[in-house]
Amino acid sequence: MASYGHQIDNVRVALHWAFSPEGDVEIGIALTVGALPLWMHLSLLEEGCAWVEQALSALGPGGSRDGRRAMQLYAAALSWELRCATSLARLWKDQGQTDKAREVLASAYEKFTEGFETADLKIAKALLDSIR
Repeated sequence: MASYGHQIDNVRVALHWAFSPEGDVEIGIALTVGALPLWMHLSLLEEGCAWVEQALSALGPGGSRDGRRAMQLYAAALSWELRCATSLARLWKDQGQTDKAREVLASAYEKFTEGFETADLKIAKALLDSIR
């Protein structure tokens, strides 16, 4: 992932083009989904969220334009939220703020209905169990 960090400006240019009137929204949505780990790795959370919001709005009301893409964006956003909540909960736990840690992590974890075998959910569950 670190080897792609220097390409972030190219990703931005591609996203700007894709969501422009001359662009290709499908490419923009696919690139948004693919770039989420990069935004997270580079700690550019606000920017990543802004691109997700742009992609969701490009899908139109209710994401009716492409249900599969809407689901990909939603899943990526949930995964991102879980990772952020896990990091924040770990920090708050270390600081002795266990109620806040439990609340933020439980809120993110409870949104999942499947995928409990994934590493992110296993890590979140273990942390949640350790602060209950």
